[in-house]
Amino acid sequence: MTRAPGDPEEQETGGRRREPEVEEAFSRLVSEGSNRLDRPLVPLLATGFVGGIDVGVGVLAYLVVDHETGQPLLAAAAFPIGFIALLLARSELFTENFLVPVTARIAGRGSWPQLIRLWLVTLAANLIGGLVMAGLIAVALPDLRSVAAALGRHYATLGVS
Repeated sequence: MTRAPGDPEEQETGGRRREPEVEEAFSRLVSEGSNRLDRPLVPLLATGFVGGIDVGVGVLAYLVVDHETGQPLLAAAAFPIGFIALLLARSELFTENFLVPVTARIAGRGSWPQLIRLWLVTLAANLIGGLVMAGLIAVALPDLRSVAAALGRHYATLGVS
């Protein structure tokens, strides 16, 4: 809703328009970030580990589709299955732990040590979960080893640009 200059509500907020939707969204963001910062160690380890497994499920879907079809684009379309699993399981993923908890910390909720703990525990648990999933794929599905190795070589030789 557009307000005219000099509107009483605009004057009350020091010349800025009040945006209740933005304030409500920010409040929810801070609350969610605060909840993540306060999560106990064991649940954080568990959700981080499952987050690594979930991403591994996406890699498994990619490998299976690529192995069966030989179509990398189709395989790439299967990869998001892991992220859908991640969302449904409400698992922790290291990369999603930046904006929301940082927002809570900047808003005065939680501490820097809590934020660093969240990042380090989630990163370690994600890597362990991913390594467990990679090991399971290598042992249980030996037909996918060549596809996985070729994929690894491809991404390792892309370089950084």
